[in-house]
Amino acid sequence: MPIDTRAFATVALLSSLMTPAAAAQVTTGPPGAVRGVLGADGPPSPARTTQQVSTWLDLGGGYDDSVSATDSSGAGDVDGYAVTALGGFRYWRGRTTRSFEAGARLFRNEQGSGRTTATGGEVNLNTSLELGRRSGIALGLRGANEAAVLFGALGPEFVTPLPGGAAIDTPDVSPQQGDLRARWFSLGANATAFRGWSARHRSAVQYAQVRRRPTDDQGLDSDQRLVNVRHDWMFRPNAGILADYRFEQVRQTFPQATLSEPVRTQSAEAGLRFERRLSPIRRATLSFQAGATQVLSSDTALAGVEGAIEPTGSTTASYTLTRRWLLLAGATRSITVLQGVSPVPFTNDLVILSITGVISRRVTIAASGSFAQGSAVGPGPGGFDAVGGTATLRYGFRYGGLFAGYTRYEHRLRQISLAPGAIAARFDQSSMRVGLTLWLPLYGAF
Repeated sequence: MPIDTRAFATVALLSSLMTPAAAAQVTTGPPGAVRGVLGADGPPSPARTTQQVSTWLDLGGGYDDSVSATDSSGAGDVDGYAVTALGGFRYWRGRTTRSFEAGARLFRNEQGSGRTTATGGEVNLNTSLELGRRSGIALGLRGANEAAVLFGALGPEFVTPLPGGAAIDTPDVSPQQGDLRARWFSLGANATAFRGWSARHRSAVQYAQVRRRPTDDQGLDSDQRLVNVRHDWMFRPNAGILADYRFEQVRQTFPQATLSEPVRTQSAEAGLRFERRLSPIRRATLSFQAGATQVLSSDTALAGVEGAIEPTGSTTASYTLTRRWLLLAGATRSITVLQGVSPVPFTNDLVILSITGVISRRVTIAASGSFAQGSAVGPGPGGFDAVGGTATLRYGFRYGGLFAGYTRYEHRLRQISLAPGAIAARFDQSSMRVGLTLWLPLYGAF
């Protein structure tokens, strides 16, 4: 499964199979107690270590309409009813300066009257520790059995906290977007160390690695590694500069095959960040960075790939309309490898728009759209296009919620030599879901 270089360091290892909503904002009772099945209501004391144990179950049903095709075998339609189920468990312990979290999720998605079934799950462990007032480390591990979803990894997923808070912690049970036929076992780890040199200077170094192996031993086995170094300096309360360097290596081979030359890239970028308060409530932020990415090596024989330099960069803008409504827009240009699809490096241009908001204390809405377009680095042919959109409405109550959602996804792979068992060269999908979330706080301060 491909992963955009900007998303990989912060999202790939820590994200769940489904996207969680904002954290719960629930009024608690008298101090000194805990809340959940095993205790009464009560807020945590900031002076001591607290813990949370919770579980949830999502059940959703709806309709799927999918069309997929290879370059030679023609198109095939899959439509009909769809049922999605997801179960999860979470344990968190710690305080502001140190914490530990363990989580697990299982899901099953049946599409088109049972003709397409996707099952999977993940386990993740995360811990963070502050070392003094301005330094700290964070570690993460993730193991998963997951489907090949092209769109979700073509670019960064902008994680936007919901203004005003949501009524309940409601995981999103919307169907995964993209072709679900190919599957991988995935194992990932990351480590981050940061140092605040002053109140406005901060440096961070991150190492991340993901290993993926096809479950049927027919597709490409991939190993991806990334080193990222970043420095931020806010020279004014509302303005700052940033510098970023990344080195990435992606190796793809068939299982039991001789190791090939990995694709190695390095990029250096710098940029600015601005923030302006238009009123006590409304706030606008803008950040952009630009630089270049160089392909150091590639296992493709195409001339002009090794040593190629491409301009890259990103920009993000957000605008807080009210305390409960947020608009966000973002665009990136990067170099990526479509893992499990092709060993050729591609340029990737991505645009994302989203809006999130709280209609009332218990009703929330979110909508987003994106477009990605890529072309092979060097003189060789090949490229891709991907379009996606989602809209979700939720109504939350004390220990659960109701949801309704729609997703639209489409991708085209142009003149790309696909690996055996890879995803379809052309895929269209429309999905609708309505369902129920049951959330059960077992113990702790929620």
